[in-house]
Amino acid sequence: MADGNLQHDVANAEPATETRESDGEYEDGGSATSMYAEFWMHDLVELGNVDVLKAALDEDEEGFLVSLKEVDDMGCTPLHTAVMHPVESVLSFLFTFGPEALGLETACNGTPLIHLVLRMCTFAEHRAVLLPILRVLLTYDTFMATAIHGKDDVGNTIFHVAAMANVLDVFVQLEPSVAALEVRNRVSERPLHIAIKFRSSH
Repeated sequence: MADGNLQHDVANAEPATETRESDGEYEDGGSATSMYAEFWMHDLVELGNVDVLKAALDEDEEGFLVSLKEVDDMGCTPLHTAVMHPVESVLSFLFTFGPEALGLETACNGTPLIHLVLRMCTFAEHRAVLLPILRVLLTYDTFMATAIHGKDDVGNTIFHVAAMANVLDVFVQLEPSVAALEVRNRVSERPLHIAIKFRSSH
């Protein structure tokens, strides 16, 4: 799917510092019966109630672990949903399962996970929650060995998006080569061009 669709979804992602009210599909913001619905974990993650997720784990650990890697009709895992509707307690809970359980390599609607995290960091209301998650991802050597070469649908590397989001951690931790900083996206922009455009301090 086109990356522009995901940008629309990201732009319309709501801050979820508290559990959102149910529309009636869930009782008390979520229930064990939710596990029988399609993409139930995505829905519970979006609601932002970590206690309901923990209850689901207690009821069916095997099913829970399988659902951690399930992709919805946009190709997103529950972790992608958690990034687009960030709640610190939910994200922290998901990361307790470790990188192998989370499907980190899955791209959501054409956008790699770390690109999505960086894009969400451009929103002031989400930045404080997602920067610690980004720093955790940067420590996963196996994941980063591939992620450092990943591009989104418009050809942006993680360095392009980090420049857009003004996130210095990516440059400090990864120490990109000159060649990596010379890579151009589909509109012929290098990370430096992006940094200047968005007045980043790289």
